Amino acid sequence: MLLKSRKFDDLSYQKTIKEFVNAIYQHLSDTTQIQTEDTNYFFVGCPSGWWIEEIQTYQQLLSETVPNSTIVKESRAALMHAKESGIFTIQELEKSVLVIDIGSSTTDYTLVKGMSDTPIDFGHDLGASLIEKEILNKTVELHRQYREQKEDILKLGKYLDDEEVWTLAEIEKLETILKQSPIYRNRCELRCRKAKEEYFNYQDTYEDDLVNVGSEDIQRKFKFSPLVMVRLLMRF
Repeated sequence: MLLKSRKFDDLSYQKTIKEFVNAIYQHLSDTTQIQTEDTNYFFVGCPSGWWIEEIQTYQQLLSETVPNSTIVKESRAALMHAKESGIFTIQELEKSVLVIDIGSSTTDYTLVKGMSDTPIDFGHDLGASLIEKEILNKTVELHRQYREQKEDILKLGKYLDDEEVWTLAEIEKLETILKQSPIYRNRCELRCRKAKEEYFNYQDTYEDDLVNVGSEDIQRKFKFSPLVMVRLLMRF
């Protein structure tokens, strides 16, 4: 998500991008996945909804760290991968093909009409990261409903012991921490993302059980474990 931000005028953002890309480039070199004395070409994806000016700025930013880098719209790259993987037949590719690439922060589209060399690209700043944000919110809400005896989503007592459920005072403290400390909110959302991925990879396993991806320690006061299962995600 960091690499898809449009904060090109933010000097701290530019510095972070350069350091991140340089670290990847250095890792590839140190592990001999590339030979720096060779001519290497790098293709970096960007959201399909970006304007040409934004793509040019992004390419200039990357080229200062990585030589021979080219920016490719992500849904178009997905179409190229599908072609090479043989997912489509030649007959299908001769027709119109719409690629929808739903990522964490954006949803990208590429429409190709009859193998046209000029695909139509567009996109929106709408991605699956909203799911983990909702998982975080719903997890806190489930604990609160249990304590207030107003459960209308899930009977939490069927899955957790009473001592595992936060008290109302603890919930208020946790909400304050999440509001005031983005680092803890990000860590919890990352844990929710792991739960989301675990669920979608093994969906049938969690028909009646909660996903278990461990917990996140919050200031040594709370153990945050995302609450995910079939009936919960259906409510989202």
